Amino acid sequence: MNLSEKLLDRLFALADVRINPAEPRPGDIFVKSADWVWRAATGGNVVELGDAYIRGDWDCKDLTAFFGKLIDADLGKRVPNVFAYMYRLKAVLRNQQDMQLSRRVARHYDRSAEFYRLMLGPDPMIYTSAYPLPGDDLTLAQVRKIEKLAQRSALDPGMRILDIGCGWGATLSYLTSTFNLRGTGISNSTGHVQYATKHYSKPSRCEYLECDYRQIKGRYQRVISVEMIEAVGLANLLTYFGKVAEVLEPGGRFVLQAISCIDPRHSRNAWLERNIFPGGELATEDQMISAAQKAGLELIDKEAFPEKYAWTLGQWGDNLKHNKDVVVERFGETLYRIYLLYVAMCEAGFAKERTSVGQMVFVKS
Repeated sequence: MNLSEKLLDRLFALADVRINPAEPRPGDIFVKSADWVWRAATGGNVVELGDAYIRGDWDCKDLTAFFGKLIDADLGKRVPNVFAYMYRLKAVLRNQQDMQLSRRVARHYDRSAEFYRLMLGPDPMIYTSAYPLPGDDLTLAQVRKIEKLAQRSALDPGMRILDIGCGWGATLSYLTSTFNLRGTGISNSTGHVQYATKHYSKPSRCEYLECDYRQIKGRYQRVISVEMIEAVGLANLLTYFGKVAEVLEPGGRFVLQAISCIDPRHSRNAWLERNIFPGGELATEDQMISAAQKAGLELIDKEAFPEKYAWTLGQWGDNLKHNKDVVVERFGETLYRIYLLYVAMCEAGFAKERTSVGQMVFVKS
């Protein structure tokens, strides 16, 4: 065992992770090259750890268990993370979700819809937490989530509904057709809007527009937004809720499904920000509620269900593994490993309740 391997062994022993064991347990890892270890141990641990996995320098049969052990040991707190400090400093020096920079996250969703279909499942193609009950498959669990949104929205036929961050359009299409609504979905992703318009747009019933949330016009009796607020940023929370209040009619309901961090220290993840969600930043539940109240929106109901997101991410990971040959052939080994690591990292975060997800219902007084 060379010096780098000894350092890695000592570092991960803090989290009860063994290196190259003869009899591996869930979460143990196999290291092919330890050249990255010094960089990880001396400042860039999250980014270097993830990048080393992408390069194939290490592997693990159960990535979710691995990240769960790191969370349990709070290893990120024990090892300084220079990259995390750099990303926080950037957020202070410049609004990372202003009108210009907010387009960066759209490029993530502009990737081929076929890739996401292989990960998310064929129908409905929804990139947010499902709401599974025992025995559900992913399709039914996603429909249950939409029905929860509908129930909390208290929908009546003929209502005008706005979906902020509409994704590929399936949620709004289901709501407008099932409850006889008139709907508008907005996204700043060209790929989202093109796909939604092609598959779900219906004249005088359901339309999809490419725009930033700050550009929304019109008046609506109901507004929903499902896991889009993570791209808004803490500096813009009041602007976001203020826009919702502006377009929502008096007495109207706003149903928000949002990912939140439990500890503000974990609002940003340097590796995820660089590889998956540029500019992504999580608020705490209290921060969101406070901003909503300042904008004139009253909280009347809420439910958290992090365990359901852990289940959803597990399903996406299983889909990726099942479709590995197709994903690698069409999109490359690097992208496959990036997303496999991403879903496992996030699954562990929700399973350990480092992060949460839930629905909140607000009323405009």
